[in-house]
Amino acid sequence: MTTQSGVFICAIGLGIIVTCYATIRPSTSLHLMEGEGFVIYLDVPKNFGAIKNCWFKFRGNDKERIDLNATEPIDTSRGEHILPYENDVCGIRVMGVTAASAAIWTLEMENYFGDYEQGSATIQILPFQKTKFDTRVQMEFGKGTIKCSKPDSAKHCKIVDLYYGETYRDCQLYTTIHPGSSFECYVYNWGRMEESYERIFVDTLNGTLPSTNATLNENNKAITISCDFQSTVYSCQAEKPDRKTELLIMDGVYNGYYSAAQTITTKSKCELEIPKPLKDSDSGLWRIMSYSTSGIPKGCLFYVGKSKSDIILSELSNMPQLTTVKVYKPEDGAKNVIEELSCNVPFEIHDCYLRDPNKTIYIPESIRFDSQRLYGKCAFYNMPIIQGIWLCGARGRDYDKEVVQNIEVITKSKYGETLTEVVKVKRGDAAELMCKSPFDEPISHCAFIDPNGGVFLVGTVNSIKSKGRIQYYGRGITKGDCGIKITDINRDDYGQWKCQFIIRSGNLKSSFTMELKELGRLRFKRKL
Repeated sequence: MTTQSGVFICAIGLGIIVTCYATIRPSTSLHLMEGEGFVIYLDVPKNFGAIKNCWFKFRGNDKERIDLNATEPIDTSRGEHILPYENDVCGIRVMGVTAASAAIWTLEMENYFGDYEQGSATIQILPFQKTKFDTRVQMEFGKGTIKCSKPDSAKHCKIVDLYYGETYRDCQLYTTIHPGSSFECYVYNWGRMEESYERIFVDTLNGTLPSTNATLNENNKAITISCDFQSTVYSCQAEKPDRKTELLIMDGVYNGYYSAAQTITTKSKCELEIPKPLKDSDSGLWRIMSYSTSGIPKGCLFYVGKSKSDIILSELSNMPQLTTVKVYKPEDGAKNVIEELSCNVPFEIHDCYLRDPNKTIYIPESIRFDSQRLYGKCAFYNMPIIQGIWLCGARGRDYDKEVVQNIEVITKSKYGETLTEVVKVKRGDAAELMCKSPFDEPISHCAFIDPNGGVFLVGTVNSIKSKGRIQYYGRGITKGDCGIKITDINRDDYGQWKCQFIIRSGNLKSSFTMELKELGRLRFKRKL
C-alpha cells in the first residue's frame, strides 16, 4: 500500500514496516529515432518479492497486462511490437516505434502481497535519418574541410579518407584534396544503434591548381615587383632579403617609403613598389607570399638590385651547412611523425628529393610542390621519426648544380633526462645531481627527495634556493635545469635520490632516480 506522503510500504509484519521505492529504468525520458525500439522496466528492492502481475499503459489508455513468459509479441494499432523484458522483471521491449509512439508510457506491477508499484517514462521520437546515401561536393585542390551530413541527432562520427586509408573519429576533417578524392562518413545518431553510411565524392574545380606569375618593372624612380595569383588572395606579405623582415601588403597602403602600388587583392594581385636609390638592405632576393585558407602557401621570387646569378651565388654562400630539427622520441599513443622537413633555395625548383639516414628516398607531394617550388621551397610532411642526418636536394633551371642541404634530426624523450645515474663521492665533499628537460624547455618547479624521504623544493618560477647544505644547482629553471648541490656529504646522504620537475609548456611532470654512492672508504676486519 501507499502512505499519504506517497511512500510505498512493501510489507508489514512483526511490528516492522519496510518502505520501497520503485524506479523506472533506464531513464524517465528516452529519445529514439523512428523505426527503432526501446526497453523500460521497473527496478524495486528485493524485499518487494516476486511479481504476480505486470501491466503497461500507453498515454491515457487502459492498462494492458503482459505475460512475462510470453514469446509472441503484442501488436498495437500504432504498429509497435511489444514483448516482456524478462520473466522476473516487470518491463517491456518495444520494437518499431513511429511518430505516434511519442507519449508517456507507464509500467505497473503487483506482488503476491497485493502491493503495487509503478513508474513512467516519456518517449520522444526523432525524425528518421537516411542510412545509406552518396554525396557529391565541389572543392579546390589543396587543403579543404570535409564534413559529414550531420543531423541534429548525431552523437559521434567517423571519417575514412580513402586516398590515404586513414580513419578519424570526427564529424569533419581538414585534409588535402586531390583529384579523385573520396571519403566515407559513418554517423552514430541519438536513438539508433546502427550507424548511417555516407560516401562523399569530391569533384575538384578546374583551374584551382595553385600557380603564380612574377613580374618586375623598373624605371628611374622605383622598382615594382608584382605577383599574380591564380587562386583567391586575402592578404600578402613581402619578405625582404634579410629573411627576418616582412611587409604586409594591402590595397592602397603606403608607409612613406614602400607602396602597395597597384595591389588589388580581390583580383589576386599583390604589388610592392621599392623606391630608388635602393638601400643596401633592399638589394637581393625578395619573395611575395600569400597564406590563403587552402593551407598551401603560394608566392613569387624576385631578384632586385643585382643580377640573378650574383644574388643566387650570394644566397647559396650564406646558406647554413646544417639545420637542426628537434622532435620528441616516439611515445605510445602519440603521433609519431615529424610534421615537416624542408629546404629552401634562391631559385624556382625543377625537382627535389629527401633522403633519410637509412638511405630511403622521398618525393614531395605533387600539389604542394607545384605551389611551393615557385618560391624555392621543397617540403615533406609527416615524415617518420628517424634520428640522424637527412639530405634535401633541389635543382632548378636558373642554377645548373644540385643544391644539397643537411638536416639533423635530434630526438629526446619529452620527459627529459638525467645526466648521471650514479655519482660517487667521499664523505665531507660536495656532489651535484642534475636532471634536464628536453631541448632546454623551461620548467616551473624543481624538487629532490633524499634517501630518507626528505623533500627539498629547490626551484620554482618565483624563487631559487641558493643557501644551505642542499641548494639549487644549474643554469636556471628557465633553461630546463633541475639540479642540486649537496655540501658536506654525510652517511645519511648515500642511497637513492629522486629528481622531480614540471615542464612549464605542457605542465608535464617528470621523475628520475639517481644513486649517490660512497667513494674511498675502506673497511677492515677486526682481528680476534
